[in-house]
Amino acid sequence: MSNLSGIKISGRRAILVWLLALLFSVGQGMTTSECFAQGGALTGVVVSQSDGLPLPGVNVVVKGTTVGTITDMDGKYSLQADNGNTIVFSFLGFKNQEVVFSGAPINVTLEEEASDLDEVVVVGYGVQKKKLVPGATVQVAGDDIAKLNTTNALTAMQSVSPGVNITQASAQPGKGFKVNIRGAGTIGTSSPLLIIDGVQSGTADDGLNGLNPNDIESIDVLKDAASAAIYGARAANGVILVTTKQGKEGKVTAQYDGYVGVSNPLKRPATLGARDYMKVVNEAVFNETGAPVDWASLVPASVLEKINNGWDGTDWFKEFQNKDAIQQSHSFSLTGGTDRSKFAMSINYSDQDGIVGADNASSYRRYGGRINSDHVLYKSAKDGRNVVKIGENLSFWYHKSHDLPEGNGYWNIIHNAYSASPLTPAFNEDGSLTSYEQDGKGFSTMIFNNPLQFLYNGGLNSINRNRDFGVGATFFLEVEFLKDLKYRGQFNTGYSASANKRAATPYSASNTDASAVYSVYQQTSASSSINVENTISYVVPEFAGNHFDVLVGQSIEKSLWSMDLATESKSSADKLNSLILNGYNYNLVSNYGIDQVSGVSGTATEGQGTIASVFGRINYTYADKYLLTATFRADGSSKFASGNRWGFFPAVALGWRIS
Repeated sequence: MSNLSGIKISGRRAILVWLLALLFSVGQGMTTSECFAQGGALTGVVVSQSDGLPLPGVNVVVKGTTVGTITDMDGKYSLQADNGNTIVFSFLGFKNQEVVFSGAPINVTLEEEASDLDEVVVVGYGVQKKKLVPGATVQVAGDDIAKLNTTNALTAMQSVSPGVNITQASAQPGKGFKVNIRGAGTIGTSSPLLIIDGVQSGTADDGLNGLNPNDIESIDVLKDAASAAIYGARAANGVILVTTKQGKEGKVTAQYDGYVGVSNPLKRPATLGARDYMKVVNEAVFNETGAPVDWASLVPASVLEKINNGWDGTDWFKEFQNKDAIQQSHSFSLTGGTDRSKFAMSINYSDQDGIVGADNASSYRRYGGRINSDHVLYKSAKDGRNVVKIGENLSFWYHKSHDLPEGNGYWNIIHNAYSASPLTPAFNEDGSLTSYEQDGKGFSTMIFNNPLQFLYNGGLNSINRNRDFGVGATFFLEVEFLKDLKYRGQFNTGYSASANKRAATPYSASNTDASAVYSVYQQTSASSSINVENTISYVVPEFAGNHFDVLVGQSIEKSLWSMDLATESKSSADKLNSLILNGYNYNLVSNYGIDQVSGVSGTATEGQGTIASVFGRINYTYADKYLLTATFRADGSSKFASGNRWGFFPAVALGWRIS
């Protein structure tokens, strides 16, 4: 039973009343202008500059977001936008145009960019002129990515890659993205395959986290089966090809790119101060029972006195905010070389802090470096072709991060902040956190809740550190036996490892949210692999308007070894090793007794997992007007039973350049 001013209310009704009060505490006082940004429906028409005709299928996107649409058959469009939003209009063969929305309709005339069709784009195991690619592809220049000052290249691609749906999987720094090209092509993950400098590097969801945007020369997206089939089974969801910056002939050039900034929330849900909170609760209880709340029986007299003297309660959002969260990035590169030897190298550092979590805010740090070079060992004196060329591409990365829980409506830190009453003081006069166990006397159990106890002591795994690093090395040999008859052999190897640690200490946030144990969880993993690839390509001399080029190749990938180990320990205060009291760095599994181990898991494999592939492609064009591309790939995996290990993936694309 709950007793408010002598009026008895059933337990179920009391809980309902208090839940309503909490809901009011979040929503009360929020004005219409705070709930909805100023703006509205943006409409307009897009036409071509050359003939003034409407353009259907033009991408119209609110810059920096995934909000967008395409024009209809009459070139018309409509979408929701806020005043001040930058609207990006993009269409293949036309120059992009950006216009700031001020509330009025936006009619746009796009300028043709015919020369764009003669540009070379990256396709599987080679390059082609954009105008001769019958498959669906899109290219994003590295300069367009770098100038947006983002920690992940996918952020910069969101508004300039039509047909590619890119959404951030988390608002926390350093978190991956969800990438989807034209819908899901497989059960389970729908992320496209990621290829960096010709090496398969996992999926696009998180594979670009380790790459500094300033190191990227271009990103090409293979969006359909015709263009992606050359990569076989793993390309069912499309392919993203990343080309990093390579050495260039000329004087040695040094370049520095960097920025420093701060982040703060632009808007926040309105919450009630102590007086308004009490007023709303009074109204809710009075409407239910006909009597006001007896606050003297629910809150200590000292708290009521503070409120009467002007204290407006605890603003939990303010207590959780990490004000002026730093975001910065710095990179330094050197490039140069001669017609026989070129090199490029870069080092980079970036970090970003989250805007929530106060002194325990989320964070992300990235360190990386790349070096590549190529050297012509023999050059033909007759036709100037590079007969024999070798080169390498080396890279390393190191990341460390701290994450905060973010899941459903309850498995996250913000839920605790917005469900806490403003009548609970966050700190004592000596600066220590208030706790229910020590400071809850005189409070109703439904009022006292200090979510900072939860945040600072490891509730929902809020105290953690994650680290991962890796190195990769690619070496190649190119031999051009005859003009346009070229062999390329490539060897790649890599090693990666990660470590995760999370810890918790006793806390007392509320009557129901408390812990009396010390705990730690530690996990490590590592893996290594190799890849060998050989291709032969030949461009047949053109005759009577007919043009052929052929590519055949094979590859083999092998996992050398991998391991994953994890253990967890817990201890009560009376059996605790005193070293753990020295803080997070001393809260280690090794400082717990064997009898305090609460869980152990692990796997280790050696030499398991091999994939062998053969593939080929024929491109045919007639008079640069009629196009045909036929590809074939066969993949075999040791993970399947003998007799069922091979899959075959053919594709044919036809094109007609009507222009």
